[in-house]
Amino acid sequence: MSDGGEAPICLACVGDPHLRARLLTGVRHATCDECGKDDAAVPLARLAEEIDGAFQDHFELTPYEQSPSAADIFVRIAGLDPDLAWRVEDYLRETLEKVAEREDRPNLYDYSTGFAPARTPLFWQHARWDRFCAMLRTDGRYFNREAETWLDEVFAELERHRTFDAASVIREILPGAPDCQFYRGRVATDEAGLRKILAQPVLQIGPLPPGQGGAGRLNAAGISAFYGATDSATCVSEIRPPVGAHVVLARFDVQRPLRLLDCEALDRLALNTSPFDPQFVEKRNQAHFLKTFSEQIARPVLPGEETLGYVPTQVVAEYLASRLDPPIDGLLYKSTQRGAAAGNVMLFHRSARVDAFPHHSHYLDLLIREIDVDSEDFDDSIMLTVKKIGAPEPPDPLGALNRSPVPAIPAPLPDTFVQPDFDDARPVTLRLAPETIAVEFIRATEYARDARRVQTRGEWPAGEP
Repeated sequence: MSDGGEAPICLACVGDPHLRARLLTGVRHATCDECGKDDAAVPLARLAEEIDGAFQDHFELTPYEQSPSAADIFVRIAGLDPDLAWRVEDYLRETLEKVAEREDRPNLYDYSTGFAPARTPLFWQHARWDRFCAMLRTDGRYFNREAETWLDEVFAELERHRTFDAASVIREILPGAPDCQFYRGRVATDEAGLRKILAQPVLQIGPLPPGQGGAGRLNAAGISAFYGATDSATCVSEIRPPVGAHVVLARFDVQRPLRLLDCEALDRLALNTSPFDPQFVEKRNQAHFLKTFSEQIARPVLPGEETLGYVPTQVVAEYLASRLDPPIDGLLYKSTQRGAAAGNVMLFHRSARVDAFPHHSHYLDLLIREIDVDSEDFDDSIMLTVKKIGAPEPPDPLGALNRSPVPAIPAPLPDTFVQPDFDDARPVTLRLAPETIAVEFIRATEYARDARRVQTRGEWPAGEP
């Protein structure tokens, strides 16, 4: 083999299709100096020049000795055999050594550690999101062509993205699977509120009917959606009940297959594109933004700022609900109340229908025991009994002792009577599991706090005598 720059290397020895396309200009038939076949070939110098351009643009030296070498990276990005990759690196080292000496600067290929992909500046990702937010707040939320164009770019071919462990960013949730259960809760600050929730758990704990409710992180005011959590502790943290209140919790089981955008998977997104691709920069920037999208969509919005603070994430959710093909049903995203380890779920309106309780034919009879902490037989349990409207009460065993029984008076319809919604054409997605209804009393809260250093300079003046 000849290691000179004129040594012919055939295109068949180059695995990356984008790099082969770049090398098509000026190819000639020759005997490949690497594999020995007669085929379309280019000089080693030409191959090295193309690889060097992409390598210097998109990789950087690291201080870690365990990082891959330049030749190792050539194997991966250009699809070269390891021997050919080492020949390319040797050629570049020798060629650029002269340039480095002439310009009095280090030779990139004369290294002792290794290389890693160059990082897209984090400020660029945040700046682009901030620009998107400002545009929606000041230039108009509806019919915003620039915002729509950017979202088209960010979420183009979302299905093709994979994590480092080859997992899809779209998670399939199947009925009966371990991850097919979500939790929701409602806060009750008094006895009347507690009774109202327990008497209509599906209606009160489930999503509000369309046209009701304020704006949320991912829905505009009046647009019904299902917000839940993957565990009960996260659910309680997310609804932020005050100390002294009760929380009524229930589990909702998935009844049909769902497709959810897994924002946690976006955090682990792998950049599976070639640096020789003409659209590499756009695809790289798209992947880097998607990797931070989970943080953006779960970013806390402080009290008082919800009206404008939720607008950007609401627009993103509306886009995801209506524009993706194939469609998705909602999102899984991290909980800022408990940290990245715990998760939230949001289902779009079309996927947020809960199997209704038949309040037109049945009702729940409540028995809430009085709490007496000083009693030896302390009991604060709650009993929910399903009863049918109009059904006769079971006979009283002591009724026969009454000489003049009181005639039965037909009971009026219970306060919870509700006619079925026959106009709702959405498929049933969730079912409340009645055995999981729970009531919890909030005794205290705990905050995770990070201290910031505060320094005081100068002499503190004394107060007035």
